[in-house]
Parts: sequence; structure tokens; C-alpha cells
Amino acid sequence: MNAVLTPALRGASQLRFSTHLLAAPKPRTRVAVFGSFHGGFHVLSELLEPPLAELVSVVGVATDDPAQPFVHADVRLWKYPHTEAEEQMVRELAESSGLPIYTGRVKAPEFERMFVEEWKPNLCLMATFGQLISKRIFQVPQLGFFNFHHSDVMPHPVLCRMWSRFAH
Repeated sequence: MNAVLTPALRGASQLRFSTHLLAAPKPRTRVAVFGSFHGGFHVLSELLEPPLAELVSVVGVATDDPAQPFVHADVRLWKYPHTEAEEQMVRELAESSGLPIYTGRVKAPEFERMFVEEWKPNLCLMATFGQLISKRIFQVPQLGFFNFHHSDVMPHPVLCRMWSRFAH
């Protein structure tokens, strides 16, 4: 119990509660998402909905623009049949959620500055992202940088248990 002992004043109780100590909320884990296509969309979607949304704050989203030459769309999943909507799904979800979005080259000084000074993530999650991450960026988040490789055998509760570990 958080309490402060004070002298009794005209019938006042000797024990007064210090309300500023009672309900200090835990800070949310600051998460940056690197993702595109369905993988990035689903990871971002999970972070924006309870129960994860109660534990984390998404501080920025880096997503691929397959029209850019540094994405190498001809050798990645973009080479397979897909729609323009699938190219834009992560960007549109991030925009509709009011999140900062980056679609340029992540090995650029402007991105490194934004990542370190503005986003300041504690944790990074990557899903279906085609650029290599610089060593400096990779070392920033104290809780790590995780790259998801999707399969049909990882159930949703596993992701929730993983988050509960990081949130405490």
C-alpha cells in the first residue's frame, strides 16, 4: 500500500493516501513495424487492436514501395501476381491509424535520424519487408528486432504470450 503517515488534525485520520503513487500506469512498449503485403498488414493489425493495443504504442511504420528500385520487386514476393491494393494495404492501415509512415530507403541518414530521434522504439517487428537493416538501426531497440516468417502453424495465442513477456 502506498501511504504517507501524517500527524492527526482535528479528527482527521492519521493515515493519508498519496493518490499519485496509487495508479501509476505502466509505460507502453514503443514498437516500430517494418512490413508490407499481408504479413506486415496482419502484424500491424494485431498491434492496433486489444489486447496488444493496451500494451504497446506503434511509433512508426516502414513499408515497401515496390515501384522503387531498391526494393528489388523482381526477385521478391512482388514478382508474383498481386493487386495494387495489396501493395498499399500497410500504408493505408497506418495512415488511417494516424501513424508515421516511411516508404523510402531505410539505409539512409534521414531514416536513421527519424528512427533514433523520433520513433525511439523499444522493440521492432518485421514481417514481409524487403530491405536490409543497417547495424546501427538494428542495435537501437532494447527489446530486440524480430523478423516474422509466417506459417500456418503459429497460433495467435503464442503472439499474445510473447507480448505479455515484453510488456512487463
